[in-house]
Amino acid sequence: MMTIWKHIDAVLIINLDESKARWSRMMERLENIVPLEKVHRIPAMRGTDLPGYLQRPWFRSRTGGRAETCAGAAGCALSHARALQYALKHDGWNTVLVLEDDAVLKESKWRTLGDQLTGFMESNQVWEIIYLGYSESPKWAGETSWFNIFHCSGVPGTFSMLLHRRAWEKLLSGLPEEENAWSWLAQYKAIDYWLKNWVTPFSSVYYITPSLVGHPDGEISDITRKATLLPLKTPALQITEKEWKRKYGLLKSVWVHICLQWGRTCRYSRTYLLGFSGGKRAFLLSSLDEPDYGTEKMAGIGNSRSRRMGLMFILYSFCLCLSFLFNIYLFRPGESPELSWLGWFSSGFLLAWLLLIAFKFKWLGFLFLPVLAFTIWVTCYVFFIFGAYINYEIVASMMEANRQEILPYCSWENILTSACLLVFPLWGVHYVHKRLASRITWRHLLIGGILYGFSLLCFLPVAWRQDQANIHTGYYAKSAWWPLADIRANYKRVKEYIKKGGRQFYEIMCLPSMAELPSRCVLEPQEEITLILHIGESVRADHLQINGYKRPTNPFLVHRAKNLVSFPDCHSFGLVTRVSLVGMLTDAEVMRRIPRYASFLDLFNKHGYETAAVLSRPSSIHDFPLEILTSSANRQAYISPCSGEGTGMFDSTVRKVREIEASMKGTRRLILFYDSGAHPFFSSFNGNKQWLPDSYPVNSPLEHLSKVINAYDNNLLEIDREIEHILKLVEHKNAVFIHVSDHGVALGEDGRFGQGNLALPVRKPAFFIWMSDQFIQRHQEKFRNLKANAVKSVSHDYLLHTLLSLAGIESSLGKKELDLTGESAVPFVAPIREDILMGEQKNSW
Repeated sequence: MMTIWKHIDAVLIINLDESKARWSRMMERLENIVPLEKVHRIPAMRGTDLPGYLQRPWFRSRTGGRAETCAGAAGCALSHARALQYALKHDGWNTVLVLEDDAVLKESKWRTLGDQLTGFMESNQVWEIIYLGYSESPKWAGETSWFNIFHCSGVPGTFSMLLHRRAWEKLLSGLPEEENAWSWLAQYKAIDYWLKNWVTPFSSVYYITPSLVGHPDGEISDITRKATLLPLKTPALQITEKEWKRKYGLLKSVWVHICLQWGRTCRYSRTYLLGFSGGKRAFLLSSLDEPDYGTEKMAGIGNSRSRRMGLMFILYSFCLCLSFLFNIYLFRPGESPELSWLGWFSSGFLLAWLLLIAFKFKWLGFLFLPVLAFTIWVTCYVFFIFGAYINYEIVASMMEANRQEILPYCSWENILTSACLLVFPLWGVHYVHKRLASRITWRHLLIGGILYGFSLLCFLPVAWRQDQANIHTGYYAKSAWWPLADIRANYKRVKEYIKKGGRQFYEIMCLPSMAELPSRCVLEPQEEITLILHIGESVRADHLQINGYKRPTNPFLVHRAKNLVSFPDCHSFGLVTRVSLVGMLTDAEVMRRIPRYASFLDLFNKHGYETAAVLSRPSSIHDFPLEILTSSANRQAYISPCSGEGTGMFDSTVRKVREIEASMKGTRRLILFYDSGAHPFFSSFNGNKQWLPDSYPVNSPLEHLSKVINAYDNNLLEIDREIEHILKLVEHKNAVFIHVSDHGVALGEDGRFGQGNLALPVRKPAFFIWMSDQFIQRHQEKFRNLKANAVKSVSHDYLLHTLLSLAGIESSLGKKELDLTGESAVPFVAPIREDILMGEQKNSW
């Protein structure tokens, strides 16, 4: 047995200065087992002497009689820190046995298992902690090559630990000092819990069974002031070394660490706000300046009932506050104030009722509350940031967003908010169900339903008295059904999008070709012609200098004004790219939303044109219509949108168009290219900027409109440079350049931002045509007619027919009244209903 002590350099015994009797008893127990020259006494720290004891914020009324227990736990952690500091002062020590003064070494066990422990310490060169005694067995025990020594998943009890020097500094860095003892205790609860949860999963920790060290029967603990517990006899579940590595491998350890960090944060916050817990029947400390109700009063029936009523009052008040802040249908312009107040109370009562149901039924709460929280957040985000209610087009924009469009919104605050919306409802359901579910009765659910029903009945006399029910019922219905109204509406929009979107993509893939229609090319055989169609993104007409805008956003186009014709009053086919592309590239019209034929590229191929399409690489459904409708081009090339290469945001686009134009050998050419243009987020490129500041928080664009407009105008300036580079390629040829944007963008008009809404600038995209001197000389009449028609109101309907005329193609599909190069063009006067533009009609884009 004596061989074990050759491997243990010292025995450190933690003992309070005033506990001399315990020290004497301890030495008597060690006399025949431990070489006394290896014994060192470590003066223990008494927690009641620490600064901050019985003071806020750590000690409050709920701590009660456990204040002294908390002080003992703090003193225990500090005492073990002292022992490690003492060990580190001795350079010749490698292994120490740390004992508390109530430990009892079992002589018979030491004689039986001492040699096995010695062999393990000699053969294992990575062990850090070996538990020789513990209050209860661990949950898992990983098998080793030693019969009685196992990997340890953590055990409670620090009264007997064998520590190697490899662990001393690691443990000491995690243990508290006197200044932070209470905050450390608030996070980790006690040193044995800290060792079990924060050290064991990430260290080489073992335990020996049966234990070599125990407690004397009936010994009073200096920490809990109660008789110590004997070790529990329940054995640990033994698993193989391979299973141990799977359970406590790297990924498992990382996940455990994340969970522990979350629990530590919650425990610290709860303790800082409420004080250390004292248990359900703890009495209140008289030393705290708070009323003492006594233990019997806390457990009484009357107090329980009053507490329930208080909790219900808090719940209803909380829900009314949430409704007032996040119910976007309340107090809208033109709405009756009385109905708004009724809607507020109704939605607050409904929300409280839903929360009671979720808290009563645990799994229903787990499923429903995250959906509820996320729906409220998304609806409010769209409303307060973009000034719009969620509609079909907004749902489509969200579903079709690509990586480039999503990244600006992946800010830390949005990521953190999303995580909180997932975690906090789940934690709330778990906490409430664990602590308060038994207090939520069927009577509470019935009362909640009655309150909500009564608030709905109050609507009838108010509406009848004002004689305005036909005006305000819609707003009131949404506000009174909030938040269920949002969940139902958003579900319908998403379902409609999935059903309608998939069908529409399939339909445009199956459209017949325009080349099947009778047509002919009237160009002279020897005439070479180059047509370039630039489909812009979110370029609004009223921000172009060529249309009278106050800022020089198009200096290069202004310089080419004599060859340029702009149409400032153009109406878009749709409010989002996916829809507008169908109107621009097919024969669909604003008032006839269903295309009958595929894109015009087939028609150009039929008449000898060499066609090419330069596209941003499709990364979402957002780009699928363009990908489908340009699939008949002779060549498709892809660019990385807004790559930021060089000094401009469109350098890659210009290079690709230049390469394709140079490689074309035919006499008739059509190049179509599309890039991200002035798509939000506007300040996300590295080009030259003329108007500053132009950087704004993506979560609050309406609050920084001047910066938003600066960023948008800088984008237009960059687009102007891009177009200038393209025009230089063809200015000495017989060429036509057409720029038409898919839609505009709202920059604060009517409190709205972005596309997908009915703000007027969203419906007014840019549309202009540039012709080379050679083309104008050949087709002077067409150029004159374009200038004459520039004052007319036009739409995307005119693009197809104008392009065919410029290309010299006559087709039975052509309409003279929509050809801007002819004398018969008529203004666009058809009224555009909101339901048409929002895509809410069945079987239409």
